[in-house]
Amino acid sequence: MTMIAMVLSTVGGPLFVPTVKAQAQTAPIGEGFHLDAGDLRFIFHAIEIAQDHAAGGTLLGPGPNQVNLFGTPNPQLPLGLRTVDGSFNNLVPVPDQHLFGASDLVFPRLTVPSFRPAEAGTSYTQKNGSVIDSQPRIISNLIVDQTANNPAAVAANANPCGSGGFVCGGGGTSDPVTGALFIPNITPDFGLSAPFNLMFTFFGQFFDHGLDLVNKGGNGAVIMPLQPDDPLFVAGSPTNFMVMTRATNLPGPDGIVGTADDIQDGINQTTPWVDQNQTYTSHASHQVFLRQYQMIAGRPVGDGKMLDGGFCTPRPTGIPGDQICNIGNWGEVKTQAATKLGIRLVDQDVFNVPLLLTDPYGHFKPGPRGFPQLVLPAPCPAGSVPAGASCLLEGDPAANGGAGVDSSGAFRTNHQFLNDIAHNAAPNPGLVPDADTTISVFGVRWSR
Repeated sequence: MTMIAMVLSTVGGPLFVPTVKAQAQTAPIGEGFHLDAGDLRFIFHAIEIAQDHAAGGTLLGPGPNQVNLFGTPNPQLPLGLRTVDGSFNNLVPVPDQHLFGASDLVFPRLTVPSFRPAEAGTSYTQKNGSVIDSQPRIISNLIVDQTANNPAAVAANANPCGSGGFVCGGGGTSDPVTGALFIPNITPDFGLSAPFNLMFTFFGQFFDHGLDLVNKGGNGAVIMPLQPDDPLFVAGSPTNFMVMTRATNLPGPDGIVGTADDIQDGINQTTPWVDQNQTYTSHASHQVFLRQYQMIAGRPVGDGKMLDGGFCTPRPTGIPGDQICNIGNWGEVKTQAATKLGIRLVDQDVFNVPLLLTDPYGHFKPGPRGFPQLVLPAPCPAGSVPAGASCLLEGDPAANGGAGVDSSGAFRTNHQFLNDIAHNAAPNPGLVPDADTTISVFGVRWSR
């Protein structure tokens, strides 16, 4: 079987590398994923369009590497490649829609916001400071409570055939340990729809988590006191409460966040599409660090994969070197950044990815030696070069004793390498790694 490998490098055009491999047929013809010559031409043309766009061209137009049908621009054609931040996903020119569905935009509102009073004299109308409100936790507990304390759970348990009586799920007694009542897996439409299944889990993990991520911080927190019947309540404890950081406001007319004229709207960090941005990110600089690179002629060249971790096993393709591995972890991201990209990342960087000079498709624009370039504010520090109003500092794996160039002075993307970090694992300012592998007390130290 002849296989054509198409590689889109950070510089130059696509390379077609034909290789021939004899392989026994393991499945009937027609099964599996197949590409013919027409498919490859379509993919190649999509890459040509993206490359011209990355070089400064316009996507929609009559040119050979623009989006058009026989020379007539048409924004509905499925041509080109996806930008990392979701821009140019919609090419309708009037009104201009090129930012429709892009990341780092204000969440749109469909209704008029209502900022209600909370508890202990606090209110959601506050532009900063903490709000005390027990209701979010109470509501959450009511939704998940399957014990006799929840009237809805009691009703569902007492009516195993559902409200329509058409489909029965069988009754049951309560769990002797948790007290949870048995609730039949029947949908509210009398069993006409499919019941609960793992698709709900997949939707929550891979769909909803990739649709929105609001900026948080700088606006206090919501403190939720626990009720005495809460599973987490400990009698006599001074910490019978939960804390959630409030969303970051937008600056008002004075341009400063944290003042009385702040606007209570939030920014969505991610692209609001079902596009696996949890894997591929919503910012080109972030994606650069998560791609996998091979050193060719002393320069990092992307091999078309996201960074693999350990525990690899061969894929059942029969292709030498084709393996499936764990996803790269934070330690492996830092190691690759230092040894191949020439950039030193520290644990504090998990909170804010350094800004790199990139194209819209997640490729870094190399410096004279072929390494990624950090974007820094002026005045330019030693080793960097002016670039308009900013400065560029090229990576160097030999810098700082092999740790790479210091990225601490770079602009930041306001995108995080890691989200939803466990409190005990967060590298808080002032903490340093200890020498052991024991999980440490939060706020005292943290382990490697």
